[in-house]
Amino acid sequence: MAVGRMCGLGAALALVVSGKVDARQAQAADLVIVNGKIVTVDRLDRVVRAVAVRGNRIVAVGDVRRWRGPRTRVIDLKGRTMLPGFIDAHSHVGGMAEVEAHTVDIQVPPLKDGAAVIARLKEKAARMPPGAWLVGNGTYNQLMPTREALDAAFPDNPVDLRWSAHDHLINHKAAQVMGLDRSFPDPPAGTASRFERTAEGEVRTPGIKGATDRPVAPD
Repeated sequence: MAVGRMCGLGAALALVVSGKVDARQAQAADLVIVNGKIVTVDRLDRVVRAVAVRGNRIVAVGDVRRWRGPRTRVIDLKGRTMLPGFIDAHSHVGGMAEVEAHTVDIQVPPLKDGAAVIARLKEKAARMPPGAWLVGNGTYNQLMPTREALDAAFPDNPVDLRWSAHDHLINHKAAQVMGLDRSFPDPPAGTASRFERTAEGEVRTPGIKGATDRPVAPD
C-alpha cells in the first residue's frame, strides 16, 4: 500500500514538473542564436550579440536570456556575423560591398556635372599614392566628364568611370596601363561587347553595349 502511494506521489510530482517545463517552454523561443555579430538592419541599425526566434518570427534581439527554455535550440555563432535573409530578384551583394569599399561615388545627381565628378576624383587622388587607380562608380545614363577632361586632370593616374558594371569610360593613362591601344582587337563579331575608340585608335569606352550612347559633358 505504501509503495502504491509512493508511486502515485512520484507520478503526480512528475506531472507537476512536466507542467512547469511545458509552461516555461510555452513562453520560450524555439531558437536562440548567441555570441555573434548580428546585423539587425532595424531603425537604429544595431549590431547585437543574440537573437531569439519563435515559429517564423524574431521575438527579441540583444538580451534574450529570458527567452531560453528547456527545449529551446541554441546556436553559438562563436563570433561570426549573421545577416538578415535578403529576398531580391537581382542582388549583387558582393559587388555592392566592393563598390562601397573601393570606388568613388560620382553619381550625377547629386553631383552637378562632369566638372563636379573630376573635383570628387581629385579629392580621392589627394589621399592616394602617386599614380594610383581612381575608380568612380556612377549610374545608368548619367553625365560623365569628357575623355579629354579626364586626360587633362589626371595625366598620371589611370581612371575608370563606370556607368554600370558593363559600361566604362577610361582615360589615356588607364588605356596605356591596360594595353588598350590601336593594336588591341575589337570583340568578335556577333557578341554584345563593343569598343568606342579615340581618333588615334585607343580604346575609350570598353563596355558591353551602348557605349557610344552614354552622355558625356560637352567640350
